[in-house]
Amino acid sequence: MFFLIAKLYGFVASPSHFALILLIVGALLLFTRFYRAVRWLFLLLGLVGLFVLPGGVQRLAQPLENRFPAQPTLCRIDGIILLGGGEATKLSVQRRQPILDQRAGKYFAALELLRRFPEAKLIIAAGNGSLDPGGTHETDVAAGLFAQAGVDPSRLLFDPDSRDTFENFENAKKMVSPKPDERWVLLTGAIHMPRSVAIARQVGFPVIPWPTDYHTRPDGLLFTQNFGHSLALLDDVFHEWIGLAVYRLTGRSNALLPDVTPVDGGCAPGTPS
Repeated sequence: MFFLIAKLYGFVASPSHFALILLIVGALLLFTRFYRAVRWLFLLLGLVGLFVLPGGVQRLAQPLENRFPAQPTLCRIDGIILLGGGEATKLSVQRRQPILDQRAGKYFAALELLRRFPEAKLIIAAGNGSLDPGGTHETDVAAGLFAQAGVDPSRLLFDPDSRDTFENFENAKKMVSPKPDERWVLLTGAIHMPRSVAIARQVGFPVIPWPTDYHTRPDGLLFTQNFGHSLALLDDVFHEWIGLAVYRLTGRSNALLPDVTPVDGGCAPGTPS
């Protein structure tokens, strides 16, 4: 039920969908006695979209993307958790090849960490979070990509059943039963990392954050004329901030914004290997 409500609410309330609903309602009101007010409203929304949205959405995204440092120092790890997202599941089936439509950076990071740490396992915690999965899974796309890269399949563990991030970590914990002294690196988009870490800690699966796929600069603004990108980023930012609040209120995470703790990358003298 939580999954269904979250998906339906996210579809209706996401800024891009809500803007489309307002556009349709406004267009209908143009044929009523309110047409003058609607024209001024459209003008105001257009100006806000052009001059406020690009910078404003970056300001909202930066606290999420800057929460954890990029590429912490690592000397020994036991495994990697790669969260799904960005896999074009249906298109991959239709085109008969693994296709990513976004967030490819975390796959490159996974390949690099697998190369650096040949004993490490990789959990692909994905599944399908779609209301209409159509028999496809994010793990199928991931399996195809890692097969093309020549990764030994014995190093890969797949979770095709998760429907959201909370289930990702629940299922991952059941699969490997992580020990207190083990080090698991978490790969996901930087904007999604705070909520993911808060959920991992609530579930009892400590992770080392390794954020990828940034959309913003560390400070200042990245000026862009791509209005579509700004609107898509607004959807992601809205999803994450609302998700942080809802998950905290429902007990699915341990904090609204998780604390940044020192990373133990197994580099200290005398660290067991």
